[in-house]
Amino acid sequence: MNSFKINVSETYKKAQKKSAVWIALFLITLFFSTILSIIIFIICVCGGIAIVIAKPMWITIFLGLGLLALGGLIVYYNIKFILNIFKKTATNGIEIFETDQPELFKLIKATADKVGTKHPKKVFIIDDVNAYVSYSNNLQSLVFPTRKNLSIGVGLCEGIYSKRHYFKINNLTRIVLVYNFVYVKYSIPTII
Repeated sequence: MNSFKINVSETYKKAQKKSAVWIALFLITLFFSTILSIIIFIICVCGGIAIVIAKPMWITIFLGLGLLALGGLIVYYNIKFILNIFKKTATNGIEIFETDQPELFKLIKATADKVGTKHPKKVFIIDDVNAYVSYSNNLQSLVFPTRKNLSIGVGLCEGIYSKRHYFKINNLTRIVLVYNFVYVKYSIPTII
């Protein structure tokens, strides 16, 4: 099997380091914003209780409840954002397995081996004409190297299995699959 090496430029290496710094800054900012929202919540709770204790009237009770709601909403939306980061990405396609489509998986594995990347974690058929690669978990893919999911459009599969081509596999289809693997492998930096 022919293998080839892709040389990575200095510009790419600089961009990769810059991306790593931005991801680290994002995580630090996320940590401090969570701490700050908890501090604001504690201040709102203490302030609400202090207002009600200082002068127990209907207006102070509503002001105290308003402060409690304000602090609670700040914490709720901050934690909701954090939990959405860990949510798995949904795929709109139909998952296919190697037992169902052995020829397609043979092409995918040969393409991944030729490019020098890992085989996809899952393969989906989508109602589109293109192919793309996605991650199951967005935050995990930023920090750790993870295997990608491959989504292949029905139109692309039709091009692979069409009897109108002179070759067993359409060369254009092969080029598109190779491009997708190479693009994802070298455009999204991984932090080790």
